[in-house]
Amino acid sequence: MSYALDKEGLRTIRLGDAPTALKILVENSFDLVLLNIEKAGMNSFELCAQLRAMPLHMKTPIIFTTVTSHFERDIAPSLTNGGDLIATPFLSAKILVKALTLLLKS
Repeated sequence: MSYALDKEGLRTIRLGDAPTALKILVENSFDLVLLNIEKAGMNSFELCAQLRAMPLHMKTPIIFTTVTSHFERDIAPSLTNGGDLIATPFLSAKILVKALTLLLKS
């Protein structure tokens, strides 16, 4: 995902775990956040809730990513604090279009 966005001139920061991401998000403003649902550590939905509680990120667009094929049944109900969802594998153009759409809306 980072490669696809970087290739089109969108600057990205890639972090490997939720606690580090939370620390960076507290200290910095971002235009868009992508969260991997399957990532180990803190639940992505918990991270999203904490993100929404921060004044800097109350309205920051969020894209959740997942490899599950049952996202409508298992994950969609949890997206109330998030923004959008994209299942992998995906084409680079798809993540770019979603990211640009959310950035333009915000």
